[in-house]
Amino acid sequence: MIADGKTGTFRCTKMLDVLARRPDEAVGLRELEQEAGLGHNEIRGAVSGMTHFCGLRWPDADSRRSAPWTKIGRRIDRDDQRGEFAYALTASRARNWLRARQGD
Repeated sequence: MIADGKTGTFRCTKMLDVLARRPDEAVGLRELEQEAGLGHNEIRGAVSGMTHFCGLRWPDADSRRSAPWTKIGRRIDRDDQRGEFAYALTASRARNWLRARQGD
């Protein structure tokens, strides 16, 4: 995935980079956009694309569970993120991702 030059894959890697720097933390969609340097539709496309890819790759699994991140309901802890979805990457997945990134 890291070596794939496709635009959609690049956006997914940017999203994972942000989440990996903040393991086990719920990161709102707007924060992901800003930190990854992507637009709203680009980050939404990354989420959709990765979920679709995971569903194709692991058809017997619930694609929401097989995606590398966890989707966390709607954030309501900050006024500027009220009503938006947040995503998190577990500490172990963050470590694995960062290790993989060091090798690219």
